[in-house]
Amino acid sequence: MAGISKKKIKKGEKVIIKYTITYRDIAGKQHTSGLYDTLKEAKKHLGKFEKVYTANNSVTLGKLIAAFMKNFKITGAKNTIQAYQSYIDNHLLDLLEIKYKKITPLDCQYFFNQLTVKTSRWTAHNVLIFCKGVINFCKEKRILSDENVFLRVKNIKRPKANLNHLTIKEALFVLEECKRSYPKYFLLLFYILGGGLRIGEAIALNRSDFTKTDLGGEVRICKQFTANELKFMTKTDSSNRTAYIFKLLADSTEEHIKNLPPGELLFPNEAGNYLNPNNLRKRFWKPLLKLCGITKRVRLHDLRGSYIDTVISQGMSGKFAQNNVGHSEYGITYNTYAKNTTDGIELALMKLNELFSQKCENNVRINENPPNKKIIPFPKKQLGKGF
Repeated sequence: MAGISKKKIKKGEKVIIKYTITYRDIAGKQHTSGLYDTLKEAKKHLGKFEKVYTANNSVTLGKLIAAFMKNFKITGAKNTIQAYQSYIDNHLLDLLEIKYKKITPLDCQYFFNQLTVKTSRWTAHNVLIFCKGVINFCKEKRILSDENVFLRVKNIKRPKANLNHLTIKEALFVLEECKRSYPKYFLLLFYILGGGLRIGEAIALNRSDFTKTDLGGEVRICKQFTANELKFMTKTDSSNRTAYIFKLLADSTEEHIKNLPPGELLFPNEAGNYLNPNNLRKRFWKPLLKLCGITKRVRLHDLRGSYIDTVISQGMSGKFAQNNVGHSEYGITYNTYAKNTTDGIELALMKLNELFSQKCENNVRINENPPNKKIIPFPKKQLGKGF
């Protein structure tokens, strides 16, 4: 923070009042700047010192991380804040007291090579991304003018996540069993599996977020329930969207709303409050999979991938899937979530078989030429260059 302070200057017998701007850098060292004749003039220049800090050689990596975390805790998601704090407590403690200017690219590479061996490529990758973000933040806020030394570290590729999706047949069977054994969670599961919503987005829905249309319905996604608290913001800017649902799901929503007790939430718990995602996973989702005889590990979040697989494998628009799940880039939908499923393979093989089984008379020679009739070949000049 910066502030204005008075400074008395003696000139002979006269005492002249001047004004200076006082501020502290990231290391806590106090600085003064300017010598202004009037308070008004000092206030005019105060703004630039409130945002600009002068880094010096005593700034440690720990100080930079502290500055980043102080800002991130205001706007960041609770789960992400906890993850970042675990990186600091479990992996970065030995680096916190080191002066940033003394950290070399070779030191960084050695540290992350060791971290990869001690933990995993996944953990090392996440810690590296965190460190890059910290220094980029400090450079953006002019706390640092040095290069981001972590950008010199060789990229650590994360192993592919072991994601398991449900086939269409499995999804329909799970929904049927849910309606029979866990009817109060049926529509919630239907929204995730048939609409592509995140679990936190579905839990946060109000009745007013749903609108019936001629083709089905529209659902406004503008908030999420995460880490046991409601956030009036989505995971990303692209997640703030209108999701389109088909007629059967829209009709089920209307019927569900008619049977709800008074309240705003579309999926309330028995007390009328928000559902607990952890309880859902333990008390509903895992037992449901067991009832259905599905032994592979399928998270509730993986059902978004199942939804994308269904849309793409059945020949529907990939952009439609991207919009409904709220991805900023089609590559995330297509390359990260979508899989070459058995549904897609079977449909593709059936369509290819149908295509190549068709008889096109123009491409089949029939040896039934009339007698005494000569077959005149096409003149060469009529043939295109590609023939």
